[in-house]
Amino acid sequence: MPPLILLTALLEGLSLTLIQGYLPLYLRSALGEPSYLTVALVVALPALGAMVASNVWGGLSDVSGRLKPFILLGLTGYVIALLGIPVFHTGFSVLLFVGAASLLYGTTAPSIKTYATLVKPDRKEFALASVLMAQSTGWLLGSYGAGGLLELGVKAGESIPDHANNNRCVVKNVGN
Repeated sequence: MPPLILLTALLEGLSLTLIQGYLPLYLRSALGEPSYLTVALVVALPALGAMVASNVWGGLSDVSGRLKPFILLGLTGYVIALLGIPVFHTGFSVLLFVGAASLLYGTTAPSIKTYATLVKPDRKEFALASVLMAQSTGWLLGSYGAGGLLELGVKAGESIPDHANNNRCVVKNVGN
């Protein structure tokens, strides 16, 4: 299986775990979002965006006969989503941001599955199983990583290196 497919599937699993599983918790705990509607919509709006985008990008892919540009577009959407979320400090701004990012990453799932079956036309089940294994690895890493970050108390707008540095300073000062 081409590394692009496996890397994209891994990032898709990681990103979806973070967005669908942990982003609502982040909105409530780190951003203090009081509206359960906003917390629910942060999962629902990207689902709607991906539903629309997968049809649009899939149609363009069928017309152009190319898959790799659409896989790269989806990969870019996930990277933008993951790097951009910490910049926002309100639940509503995060909601709008992930909704917009889903219009890019909505092409990922159908594109990588189609590409995988084209690479291994005689072993389609194996090809799809390889994609699922990479996605599952992403789910595992996303769950473990996000749970750990929330447990450590990463705050809105705080980068992981900043959080680690701040905690190192606290530990250092406690020891003195």
